[in-house]
Parts: sequence; C-alpha cells; structure tokens
Amino acid sequence: MNQTRNATVARRRLTRLLRVAYSSEMAAAYAYRGHAASMRDPSEKSSIEGIELDEWRHREAIGRMLAHLGASPSPLRELLFTVIGKSLGWLCPWSGWTLPMLCAGMIETANVGQYVRMSGWASTIGMQEMASELDAMADVERQHEAFFFSALARSRSHA
Repeated sequence: MNQTRNATVARRRLTRLLRVAYSSEMAAAYAYRGHAASMRDPSEKSSIEGIELDEWRHREAIGRMLAHLGASPSPLRELLFTVIGKSLGWLCPWSGWTLPMLCAGMIETANVGQYVRMSGWASTIGMQEMASELDAMADVERQHEAFFFSALARSRSHA
C-alpha cells in the first residue's frame, strides 16, 4: 500500500512540475530571444540563440510527457509566463549586460534541480525512459548554467 501511495504522490508531483516546466521553458525562450538581440558580442549572441532553441526543444519534449501522463498545460500559467518571458526579453537592452547574465545563470541553476526532481519522480513511477530524458535535459541546463556563470567570471577578470 505504501508503494502505491508513493507512486501516486510521485505522479502528481511530476505532473504538477512538468506543467510548470512547460510554461517556464516558453518564458525562458522568449527572454533569451530578447537577451540575444541585446548582445553585442557575436559569439555570446550565437550561444544565447542556441540556448533559446534548447528551451523550445525542452518545451516540446515536456509537452509530450504531459500528454503521456494524460495532462495538459495550464492556460493561465501559459498566459502569465508569456507575459513574464516577453517582458524580461524586452528589458534586456535596458538592464545592461551583467543583470541578464546573472539572472539567466540563476534560473538555469534552479532548472537543473527541477529536472533532477522530475527524473526521480518518473523513476518512482517506473517511467525510466522519461527519467532518462529528464536527466538529459538537466545536463543541457547545466551547460546553460556554466555558459552564463563562466561569461560572468570572464567579465570580472577583465574588469
């Protein structure tokens, strides 16, 4: 009985966090679009454009996972996160270089933890393929995190 309850709780938590992640990935992609457009360095601009594409890919994969679980995105969260992502992207040209890089790195750090938790819950309910895919997405988020924090470190060493 306890194992059944654990699986039920894990499935509920996984579904809830997948719904959050689905909308969050969209917000991040919109924010990165504005962030990339504000960049002067062509290499950094290209890297951020690549990160935006990763976010759209993650969103697509998460959408498939939600459908597999019989769930759908939250329309209200979709609207809210669209506004948040586009607003952040719009602010990037006026917020300087450091603040968007720092915020992006911090968001990516949180995303890593989110994907690791979701992977654990997917494993708990016997969805090993989903867990592996979520682990792979956590690895991509770690790469994003490293990009932003190493760019910040380089800028400090040049100051």
